Amino acid sequence: MKLLKNISSLFFLLLTALLAAGQQTGVVYGTLSDTSASLQLKEAYISLHRSSDSSMQRSFFSGENGAFSSGQISLGHYYIRISYQGYQTLKVPFILDKEQNLNLGTIYMSAKVMVLDTIVVQEAAIIQNKDTLEYNASRFKTRDYAVLSELLKLLPGIQLNNDGSITINGQIIDQLMVDGKPFFDGTPAMALTHLPADIVKKIQVFASNNITNSGIPAPPGFFGNKTLNVVLKANKRKGNFGKVMAGAGSGGAYTGSADLNHMNGDQQTTLIGDAGNADNDKSTDFISTNNGIHRKINGALNYRDSRNEKISINGSIIANDLYNKTIERSHVINIFPGDSSTILDQNSEGEMHTYMQHINMNLEHKPDAYNTFTFQPRILLQHTNNNNVQQSIQRYENSGDTIYRSNGTNTSSGSNTMISSLLQYTHSWQQSVKKISLGVNFSGNNDKHNTTGHTETEAINLDQHSISKNNGLNIAPYLTFITPVGDKSILNIQGNYSYNRNAMSYRVFRLNESNQHFDELDSSQSNDFNSTYNTTAIQFSLRRQLKNSTVTVGSGIESDWIAGQNLTNHTHISRRFVNVLPSAMFTLNMRGRNNLTVSYNGKPMTVSVQQLQPVSITADSLFITEGNPDLQQPYIHSMNLGYTSLIGSNNRFFSATLTSSITMHSIQQSITLLDNGVQVSKPVNLEGARDVSLIINYGIPAIKSKSSFNFAVNATYSKNPVLSNGTRNDSRILFYSGTIVWNYRPANGFDLNLSTTPGYNSLQTGLGQHESFFTTAIGAKVSYIKGDWDAALSAYYNYNSSLPSNYKTKYPVTIPAVGYRFLKHKEGEIRLSVMDLFNQQSGASRSISSSSVSDTRSETRGRYILATFTYNFRKFGGKE
Repeated sequence: MKLLKNISSLFFLLLTALLAAGQQTGVVYGTLSDTSASLQLKEAYISLHRSSDSSMQRSFFSGENGAFSSGQISLGHYYIRISYQGYQTLKVPFILDKEQNLNLGTIYMSAKVMVLDTIVVQEAAIIQNKDTLEYNASRFKTRDYAVLSELLKLLPGIQLNNDGSITINGQIIDQLMVDGKPFFDGTPAMALTHLPADIVKKIQVFASNNITNSGIPAPPGFFGNKTLNVVLKANKRKGNFGKVMAGAGSGGAYTGSADLNHMNGDQQTTLIGDAGNADNDKSTDFISTNNGIHRKINGALNYRDSRNEKISINGSIIANDLYNKTIERSHVINIFPGDSSTILDQNSEGEMHTYMQHINMNLEHKPDAYNTFTFQPRILLQHTNNNNVQQSIQRYENSGDTIYRSNGTNTSSGSNTMISSLLQYTHSWQQSVKKISLGVNFSGNNDKHNTTGHTETEAINLDQHSISKNNGLNIAPYLTFITPVGDKSILNIQGNYSYNRNAMSYRVFRLNESNQHFDELDSSQSNDFNSTYNTTAIQFSLRRQLKNSTVTVGSGIESDWIAGQNLTNHTHISRRFVNVLPSAMFTLNMRGRNNLTVSYNGKPMTVSVQQLQPVSITADSLFITEGNPDLQQPYIHSMNLGYTSLIGSNNRFFSATLTSSITMHSIQQSITLLDNGVQVSKPVNLEGARDVSLIINYGIPAIKSKSSFNFAVNATYSKNPVLSNGTRNDSRILFYSGTIVWNYRPANGFDLNLSTTPGYNSLQTGLGQHESFFTTAIGAKVSYIKGDWDAALSAYYNYNSSLPSNYKTKYPVTIPAVGYRFLKHKEGEIRLSVMDLFNQQSGASRSISSSSVSDTRSETRGRYILATFTYNFRKFGGKE
């Protein structure tokens, strides 16, 4: 409590001092007009940037009669960037140096439309503005009533993955925003199928600056994650839109969904719901196979209101009820020295039922342009039930001798409650670059899991019940300070402290044969463990802005202290680690269309208390895990090289990203195979872990032609050491994949989309194991629209040269579909699809690692017929 008092006192002392400082703000406003016809330009997109670093502060549209206003902003040097379709983009610098309303007067824009035979030159499709990549959505045509995911697939450099994640040039997009505010909890997957493409004006991608648990952003030069911001059209910001869908099919398949959206400028409300046990009709998209047979019931509500310049709020409530049934078989080679390598063949069937509720809110109060208060509470409630039955046989790979046959069942239930909140205060000075932020993260979690397992082999018959509990508390205050140094340099100082306390209890009970109750405590696997993890870090960086380049260098120090006490066997753990935090970055901007970035940073990696505990945990009597109190803290050196370029007038896009890392004291696994087939796994420190990755993207958007082309290459080399029966085993894994996507769309209603993803995987180990195989995923979709009718055929085939014959599919997963649109604006659609026409139930894959090669095949729902009815509605207040 004394710690909390000191933190609170410091926080409020600084807060009071900063609030006492005098505040000055101003407003910049003006009018937009056409140079030739003196037309006043309504709904032009205007973004406000700092002159010092080109960072965007806010964006807005011109209103009636072409008038615009920035709202209250702090004094300083700025520029506005104005874009309007058919006109040359303008950059207008200005200085707000005293409290005033600065009138920029009438700003005239010149028409950019030039008729050359039948070619019309329009606004650029892609714009590179230092660290921000901007796509003009109007230059990428989608079908009627298309969703956001279909638009993103047309944008060069952006990749949509089968798991719903988004990457750009190999970097993860971890947050999706709409008009600068998170959509629901910011998870990209929420917006992909729920936002229509035709309301989007621009797509912007820039570096994320999310507030982490420690409050410290990525160090300068580190290639962190990205944020994707969807800018809506001005005439789509007032009105109602959405869709409802219902469907049913053979074999008990059913589906239904509803998207309801109400927009009133800066006030937006979205209600989403879906339910069903059928895969979505993917005849409008490429097919990605899902493992297992699932059923879902989801509901979500999102609300945003930033109409008040001083107070804005956005929040969401998300509820999920998910059920998944898996029927799976696997073939695993476990790599050990000599003749000790084993093969494990396993058949399993399981069910998982998960209930989740998320509550997220973001409240911002800006009493003036210089001060911002932020409050972000989060609540997560989750409960999971899991049942699994499996049959296994393990034998030696060379001799084929059987080690054991086993049958097992496992039933578990778990609950997790997490409550967290962020409190932050930010103050800016009249020099707009100078600011200070201080805040604190609080989080608490309560986990409880119950597991009952039965394992039966020729030698062992084990019944046990385990109960695990974990209560955690995290308090993380932080402070960042940014100030200019001279005319061209910026100093960034960051400091944070994190206090993490956990109380864990683990109990294992054996079955009492006399009364058939689990009341015999297994003291060898039971323990109570309390721990604290303290981290203190101070970092600084100095950024120097040159004519066309930026140089950033930084350093810092981090101290970690881990203390743990095992209350059961009266043992103590106390470890301290101190590390430096070097970082450097160089960026070069060439003519505004080519960017080069080179960076390096070094940082320690977290050692979990669970890894340090000297306790054995038995999962099902055949797999035992142990902790290691002698672990050292790993340290990773990361180097990055990135290049992006816009080529020619048709905005061909090229990017290349080279990343590499070397990990010192990497934590790897020591796996020991006992004579009875039991595997014992323990974390150990090993040197020599490293990896190199190269990602290349090249895209030609369909701007002047009827087709678009996107090409991506990903090549990765990694070296990971492990210990197998006490013998060091260095594995070298080479992975290559390429993706080629071609879309052809003439004006006669025909649409063809082809993709292929060839890949190569190779594994070589120090123990002589060698595996290599080719993979190829081929997808095709052809559709034709004639009047109110449309027909589509999608096919997807996944080839893997290494899979056993009984794991492979004979035919592509194929979906034919036919649809009919009706009503006045074609809002209604009836669609009939045949899912997985050839009943392939495809879900096979191979994975390789340092210690194993695994083939897995999961059953899917297979063939069924699905009929759906969809109604889209649009009613906007703005004029087109």
